[in-house]
Amino acid sequence: MSIGDHAYDTLSYLLGQDIEQVSAFTDATGNDTRNERVAGMLLRLSKGAVGYAVASSKTPFARRPFEIHGTKGSLIIENSYTYLTGTGEDPAPTLTSINETGSNTRHFASTDCFRLEVEQFNRAIEGKGEPMTPPEQRLRALVITDALYESLRSGRVANVADFMPNGRTRSA
Repeated sequence: MSIGDHAYDTLSYLLGQDIEQVSAFTDATGNDTRNERVAGMLLRLSKGAVGYAVASSKTPFARRPFEIHGTKGSLIIENSYTYLTGTGEDPAPTLTSINETGSNTRHFASTDCFRLEVEQFNRAIEGKGEPMTPPEQRLRALVITDALYESLRSGRVANVADFMPNGRTRSA
């Protein structure tokens, strides 16, 4: 789950929906559910979308695709984590949009992956703005991770709201 939160957090952000229920599977061994190398997560979102994420830091040649499919088109992001991609023909991040008129692919420099986030974080430290990710959003990602681990332990779907502290039910 150390990188899995980026997958479900990004999905929630792009769709403008909160993750409400989760279910997870991993390759964890024994009674320790936190020693996974790969995790699969099924997510139910607040406006009816269903997402599936797989996270692994042990697959050095994975393209790390991120796909969103809807009734009017698809978005496919590849190599979003170029530092984990390993050697390949083209490790640069790409964004492909596909719809009824065709497809379009944009290429990005590998350094662009985290550049904007780091620059904004530096400005926030200097008192010249706020972090890109508000604390409430990061708290929600941690709560979702707790719900995923509960799903692993129980073998059942977990409700994210059950893990929110102080009666909070929604991200800001």
